Amino acid sequence: MVDFYYKKYGNGIKKIIFFHGFGQNHTAFEKSITQILKESDVTCYAIDIYYHGKSQRKNRPLQLKQLETSFQQFLETENVKSFTSIGYSLGGRFVLAISTLFPQATECIFLLAPDGVFQSTWYRLANTRLGNTLFKYLMDRPVVFDQLVNTFRRIGIVSKPLGRFVETILNSEQQRTRVYQTWTYFHSLQMKPKAIASCFNQYQIPIHVIVGDQDRIIPPQKVLPKLNTIKHLKSVILNARHHQIITESTPYIISVLKNPNL
Repeated sequence: MVDFYYKKYGNGIKKIIFFHGFGQNHTAFEKSITQILKESDVTCYAIDIYYHGKSQRKNRPLQLKQLETSFQQFLETENVKSFTSIGYSLGGRFVLAISTLFPQATECIFLLAPDGVFQSTWYRLANTRLGNTLFKYLMDRPVVFDQLVNTFRRIGIVSKPLGRFVETILNSEQQRTRVYQTWTYFHSLQMKPKAIASCFNQYQIPIHVIVGDQDRIIPPQKVLPKLNTIKHLKSVILNARHHQIITESTPYIISVLKNPNL
């Protein structure tokens, strides 16, 4: 049984699987999928990442083996032999993990302002024993957390754009719980850049990395250098902010689907 929710669009030959970002659900790609279906003979699957939308699971770490088993069940259920995967932000972490688990079935991947390529200092700290305890404490006490963020912002440890982003995504108890879940329980999906490059080079998987030059959440300079040893890598820098990447990258994705040699 597949333990995550997904929605199927179209009935074409080529299979494309979409993974949304933090705080979103499978509908994040609906407009893009509509445009893609008009231009290409494809079947699209938009997945709800765990702890988002209709995909819920127990509060415990998601191991790679568990993800592999679940995704294998999905592929068998839908009779998918090969696929292209597209991941935005948090979804990039899942695309990278699944591509290394199923490299022979992966035709191509698109990473849109991807999480999972580099680890911020805050993320590394949150996944230490002491740091995780403090992280949980702050998520349960939003007033204390807000005061801490404001202090860090005043002294320059946290930038203003990042501070605003943090305030936006942590403005409800549900969102704070989801941040703790994704940062803590998806930690095992963090792939090392050398392992990513080794896998992609061995199986000659084309990878398209699309980032925004105005993105302060996933800055291009943090992502692209980590992937520069991948042979079949194409990087695209758009004039866009983090939340604009899906919309702005759709024309490029369509062009690649029409002409895989791009």
